[in-house]
Amino acid sequence: MRFRGNDYSYKQQELEKKYLSYSGEERPEMNPGQPLALIKGWSVGKMRCMNCQKEFYFEVESYNYGLKYCSRACANSANGQRRKAQRHEAWNKACACCGKQFTAKRLDAEYCSAACKQAAYRARKERGAE
Repeated sequence: MRFRGNDYSYKQQELEKKYLSYSGEERPEMNPGQPLALIKGWSVGKMRCMNCQKEFYFEVESYNYGLKYCSRACANSANGQRRKAQRHEAWNKACACCGKQFTAKRLDAEYCSAACKQAAYRARKERGAE
């Protein structure tokens, strides 16, 4: 079930009340994204958001679907950061001519400079003439 605006915060308050009504021990978080506590026989748990590190409450059924974030905004933010890191890796390349590392301005760039591009062209031209 998706909640928008105040509905989401209201749902969080309801889940928190339900969670706090049980006085169980929390276990230390072992891996990021693991629930801090799951209450056996109850349908609510507590978890730390993978993006903002804020603790939030969730319904156990929703955890089965890979819940990692406290809100859609946090999920979008984390996804944007992940895409930015992947793009950054894709744009850092080695020149096909001199082997120097450079940041490409286009994804299909192969050479670090016009001089290397021209040198590679001349080498191809020379090989083709032989």
